[in-house]
Amino acid sequence: MTANIITKFSPDEIKSEGLTLDEYQMICDRLGREPNKAELGMFGVMWSYLRSAA
Repeated sequence: MTANIITKFSPDEIKSEGLTLDEYQMICDRLGREPNKAELGMFGVMWSYLRSAA
């Protein structure tokens, strides 16, 4: 994600959910929009689970 893209969430908020900025961009691309706060939390949990299972 480039620094000049404006998002609903700050980079710190995204990172606090356990996501990288690239993962956040991938989520936005797949959804076709930015996730809401609840969705961001769910993606963070799912990503964390998948990383720990690998």
